[in-house]
Amino acid sequence: MADTKYGHLFVKAPITMRVQGKGLTLNAAQYFPELQYWLRWNLITTPWVMEEPHSHDFDQAWHVFGANSMDISEFEAELEVHLGAEDEKYVITTPQVIYIPKGLIHCPVVFKRVDKPIVWLNIAFAGDYLKTMGDGEVRGLEDGWRNA
Repeated sequence: MADTKYGHLFVKAPITMRVQGKGLTLNAAQYFPELQYWLRWNLITTPWVMEEPHSHDFDQAWHVFGANSMDISEFEAELEVHLGAEDEKYVITTPQVIYIPKGLIHCPVVFKRVDKPIVWLNIAFAGDYLKTMGDGEVRGLEDGWRNA
């Protein structure tokens, strides 16, 4: 499509294998420098624990909803989301959008029960997807994250 007037606006979705199967990790700035966000889309099919506590210097918006494309409100799962230095635990049993302000310690996310597949979509408003661990260590995706 690049040989057309607007063909440069299209990019083949970077779908790769993840812990739970195929997923999408897109650094939009890699293709379109004016777009400073990351998008991570995952299909969650079994219980597991995602990540250890950390924070970022950017905002995030997490979206969790049912994977049935005919009815994304169909949500047959239970998650625990841990937030803050106090490690407050929130139990999720319905589709949610969760705002994670920059600097907020978050994780783990515990997928306790997944009776039917759900979608985990993370939008990070940053050009570089880095996380700061509790000991101050900064890690990037290439540092062996436990990615969904």
